[in-house]
Amino acid sequence: MKRNRSLPLWNIVYLAITLLPLNFVSASPVFAEQDTLWAHLRGLPSAELQVQALYQHTLYHELAFPPPDDWEAWVASVDPTEGESLHGILQAQMYYLLGLWEMHQARWDEAQNHLSNSLAQWTGLADQSGQQVTRMALGDVAVQLEDPRQALIHYQQAWELAPQDTATWLGAQSLEKLGTLLLSQTEYERAQAYLQQSLKAYHTLQKEKKAGRVNGLLGDCNRAQQKWEQAIAHYLLSSSQATGYGDTLAIIRSRLNLGKVHRYLGDLEQALNYGEDSYQLVKMGPNSILIAEVQAYLAQVHLDLNDLALARDLAQSALATTRNSGDMTVQRDAIEVLYKISKAQEEYTQALALHEQLLVVDDSLSSRTLQNELDTQEFQKQVSMDSIRKQESIQLAGEKLRETVRRQRLMAIYLGVGLVLSVLFGGFIFNRIRLTKRQEAMLVHQTGQIKEAVSSLQRKNAQMLSSIAYAKRIQAAVLPHETLIRKRFPESFLFARPKGIVAGDFFWIEQVGDTTLLAVADCTGHGVPGALVSIKCSEALNRAVYEHRLLDPGRILDEARTIVLNEFSQTDEPISDGMDIALCAIRGTELAFAGAYNPLWLFRPGKHAVPTDSEEASFSKITTLEDYTLIEVKPDKQPIGRFITSKPYQTKKLQIQPGDTFYLFSDGYADQFGGEQGKKYQKANFKKLLASMQTVDLTQQPYQLSEALNQWKGSTEQVDDITVVGVKVS
Repeated sequence: MKRNRSLPLWNIVYLAITLLPLNFVSASPVFAEQDTLWAHLRGLPSAELQVQALYQHTLYHELAFPPPDDWEAWVASVDPTEGESLHGILQAQMYYLLGLWEMHQARWDEAQNHLSNSLAQWTGLADQSGQQVTRMALGDVAVQLEDPRQALIHYQQAWELAPQDTATWLGAQSLEKLGTLLLSQTEYERAQAYLQQSLKAYHTLQKEKKAGRVNGLLGDCNRAQQKWEQAIAHYLLSSSQATGYGDTLAIIRSRLNLGKVHRYLGDLEQALNYGEDSYQLVKMGPNSILIAEVQAYLAQVHLDLNDLALARDLAQSALATTRNSGDMTVQRDAIEVLYKISKAQEEYTQALALHEQLLVVDDSLSSRTLQNELDTQEFQKQVSMDSIRKQESIQLAGEKLRETVRRQRLMAIYLGVGLVLSVLFGGFIFNRIRLTKRQEAMLVHQTGQIKEAVSSLQRKNAQMLSSIAYAKRIQAAVLPHETLIRKRFPESFLFARPKGIVAGDFFWIEQVGDTTLLAVADCTGHGVPGALVSIKCSEALNRAVYEHRLLDPGRILDEARTIVLNEFSQTDEPISDGMDIALCAIRGTELAFAGAYNPLWLFRPGKHAVPTDSEEASFSKITTLEDYTLIEVKPDKQPIGRFITSKPYQTKKLQIQPGDTFYLFSDGYADQFGGEQGKKYQKANFKKLLASMQTVDLTQQPYQLSEALNQWKGSTEQVDDITVVGVKVS
């Protein structure tokens, strides 16, 4: 006779009444009323009711309580007349409680063992609800054990166990966990889809506090994709919902993220307001690490506002907190602020010491990144696809073999009615069938091996993508932020489109006294190799300016070349990598320029004749386009790096006027293939495009550059990193 796997009705009613006081027992922080909880549980009339009450209380409050030491005795004391199913339910629940307790203690391997035992019990009982909640916990453990692939499997199976036609609490939680995991793996589109489903479910269930948390995650997802308006909308919703429920941590996070978005968009007033709101809230709590994070952010904002004294105080406070037990990213932000302040105040000894600290922190942050190149990633992808195609081919061959076996068996039956000839032929058929079965078994074995190979390649691919995404964060932290251009030149823009996740192109800007240095550089290669070279070349420019006190563009490039050659000569094999660069120094109405292969183009309103014997005519090409005079300042035909006949770089000087617009750029735009004949765009077309945009506001020019590029290349792959900087003289 089939046994009933649920508790008797009277037990369920009794349990519901019992849980009422428990809902008030632990409404305070975790374990504050643990003794009261045990006293209440011990007063229940049976072991099964005691275990059920603890299990349901844990699920209801989402808290972890340590099960009693004699839990096995509790389970063993179940009345045997209730049957084995009830005994299995109690064991599954107790293993689950043990797993949650080990998770709370950060003992992840022990937690995984207990939760796996719980899952095995629930699976044997065909209890989908128990399997679902346990799989979500196993997914959380896999995340802590840095196994995102296993976490994804658990979360996916937990979601598949939920009813697909109605909203449930466990279903909404599994969708939220799936979205959070994919967000951490930079799969933003998939993450957004799961989080939107989770948000809809929470709204249906009227769980607005959880909806607020999911809105915060959707804000993070949109911010990572630079969808600023959507990010702001979700952060505002998260802040409003968290305020309604008194969720202080969510309020702090949403307001801090709102500040970061507005800072990126250049709205420093809003960035400061949101940062101050977060700071007032976070100071009331004991979370010193979060306080340090908010202080480091406010230090960045005050630095942007040129409030150096307050920026320094906040950065020093954040750094003091994170020196021993803090987030390395927060520590890096604080050191960077202090470094920039020291440099701005010409405290060069202190700036150099801080710069060395910055490099040490960067090395620590990048210890597990930059280990694989983009070429390896593409190779692994191709191998993965080839393996999948081979697997499909083997599966098709297996289907054909099975069909062959079926036909041969029919033939054996028809021929079996014969005499000696039929017997001999039947023996032949038998041997063929046996051989076919062996082949089929071999194919099954090969299919399993290929599946394992594909799984291994997918794991490696995920690790590589994660490493490259982290490399992008490091490169963005080391190189200047684009807001520095807009701060120095209100009418300006930066158009950057890397070929991959990280780029070999970079722009560079420094303010030294009344001189502004601005450059666009194109390093050898692209992707991870190019990004590594860009960091070295950027450091060479900084050292030329701050260690050697150089402001002349030609001399800066001379010194940068020397530094790059010295850095790249420390290996057994010589490295020929380097960069092409356009570098200018603006001081008042004078613009000094030096370039390595890359020129400077200046558009001046009107058509102006320049004498052929003038100084400008000696180093530039002057033409007219549309209603503008184009002055092309020529570069030196040699790179920053190893070259056959190296010469000193020449500095060219010209006077700039209000209304002039000049551009620095890499060769990626002009070298892009496309059009009907698949040819390069060419510099001539690039000049005409820039000339046609001179009546357009500079803030809109990046959109026109993007539109023209997309129309030209169509479905053609981007061949190189692209960077364009435009500045209008006011």
